[in-house]
Amino acid sequence: VALAVLANQIGLQSPEDGDLLAPLSLPSAEHWLGTDSLGRDTFARLIYGARVSLSVAIGSVTIGLSIGGALGLFAGYFGTWADRLIMGIMTVLLCFPGIILAIALVASLGPSVTNVTLAIGVIFIPAFSRIARANTLSLRSREFVLAAQSLGARLPRILTREILPNLVPALISYAVVMLGVAILAEAALGFLGLSVRPPQPSWGGMIAAERANLV
Repeated sequence: VALAVLANQIGLQSPEDGDLLAPLSLPSAEHWLGTDSLGRDTFARLIYGARVSLSVAIGSVTIGLSIGGALGLFAGYFGTWADRLIMGIMTVLLCFPGIILAIALVASLGPSVTNVTLAIGVIFIPAFSRIARANTLSLRSREFVLAAQSLGARLPRILTREILPNLVPALISYAVVMLGVAILAEAALGFLGLSVRPPQPSWGGMIAAERANLV
């Protein structure tokens, strides 16, 4: 993570410039992990590819956490028609395999970091909303919420000051786990050519480009 953040400051070789006279070279002092079939430094491409994976992971988890958490909080607190409508939509989204839905979204929007982040974020929304809803259902009848209602607290205060802080630990714990899932999803999309466009490196794209040379 540190190398990815500081990639521009630590003097890495260009991940896009290659030496066609030295393709598939072995690791050396100049190229720590060797070069690919176009003579590009593999270590530099690995680090710059990590920037893509981390940005997509953080962005997509943020989308799922913010939108899914808000929908789950709303559905769990109000119940009745709001709960049925929101959870019905979430159930429909869960019916589609996540990676298939992400492929469809990126294929329709076009491959880019922004679109990949959005697509993966969308498939995360149902899980976050269900977690938020389940916890809200147990919290809305707790004594501190009833006390706030009895004292005349307005709805925004009850949601943001009484219920939301108690949802945060569960949502953050799940978000940390989903960071790894998002990295794998981005790599899968990159392998299929649906992430960043070459020559910009991504982990999945690197594997796809060099799969003929894997041993």
